[in-house]
Amino acid sequence: MSRPTGETAAELDLLLRKAERVPDLLPGVQAGVEAATLGRVVALGGMAVVYRGLTTSGQLVAIKIPVEFVSHWEEIGREELSNLLAASVRRLQEEAEWLERLQDTGLFPVTFYPQVGQSVLHPAGKDHIPVLVLQWGEGMPLRQALKMVSDARKLLRLQSEAMREATTRVVARWMEGLVTGLRTILECGGVYTDVAPDNFLVQAQGGPVVFLDAGAIVPVGHRGPTQLRPNCLPVGYQEHVQALVERGGKDLERLLVGMVSKLITAGLGGEPPTAGEDPIPAWVEARVPLSSWLFRVLETCLEGGDGVCFESVLRDLRSCTGRLRTGRDRDEPSVWRVVGGAAWASRPRGG
Repeated sequence: MSRPTGETAAELDLLLRKAERVPDLLPGVQAGVEAATLGRVVALGGMAVVYRGLTTSGQLVAIKIPVEFVSHWEEIGREELSNLLAASVRRLQEEAEWLERLQDTGLFPVTFYPQVGQSVLHPAGKDHIPVLVLQWGEGMPLRQALKMVSDARKLLRLQSEAMREATTRVVARWMEGLVTGLRTILECGGVYTDVAPDNFLVQAQGGPVVFLDAGAIVPVGHRGPTQLRPNCLPVGYQEHVQALVERGGKDLERLLVGMVSKLITAGLGGEPPTAGEDPIPAWVEARVPLSSWLFRVLETCLEGGDGVCFESVLRDLRSCTGRLRTGRDRDEPSVWRVVGGAAWASRPRGG
């Protein structure tokens, strides 16, 4: 079960105990044309608690309830909490509206509750509780998938050229899915602000990437506080996030692409970067048998130069997998072994 960072163990345990009592207080919710019962807690997020649920026909669902309602369930009627609870309802309603807007993209699980145009408030006795009910996402969390790739060399000593090519193709497809998804959301007027390994599901063969948290989307032009995970930010963007989200355009594309590259490189490293450390492909190369061509793509993303945008990165990723299919990458030595990551910036780019 995933848990938010920045909370003390005692606070998390108290929240978990309260969350585990909710299924007794809210025995069922609407899930499309069926009812669903709440099961175990599967995630404690900063904004919501997610439960594993089961419909009357046996279909798995994910049931999301704001943390404030879980924490203050028995105090909902208190006047002093009304503003706090109203804010959490509004946030969940905004998430439901983004899911509705993006329902035809296939990026997010199908929404079972609320139905199109309805409120997230679900009747619960004399009260109304904000609830989202989503189709259960199939796949492996990206954090786990990247760790498996990282562990392959250490545990199985798989260093053959065939394994290098197969691993590279799968990782490149995951990266392509993330970049494509972020571009799609941006084209729909939103910015996905939490490019974190627990927010995505992937397939072992590199199939479509599923985004899990539509609550992380803010509108392009958003003027309120915008929070991004600091260790996923490319160098040079830390102080300009708010302005980039407000302005949009190619600079925002470079920010999002850089965040994806940080996520991939940190995950392949098999360990989280330390505070303030900027993961670079050379840090990963010593651990993971990937094609040198993919490292060129990653390094370009991390640099965040003018040529980095959705289109350029997708083109390079497809070129990378194409080279592997035709065998053109096999005789090319690993650039990172030859010159090291720090020296790559001064190396002339070549096809």
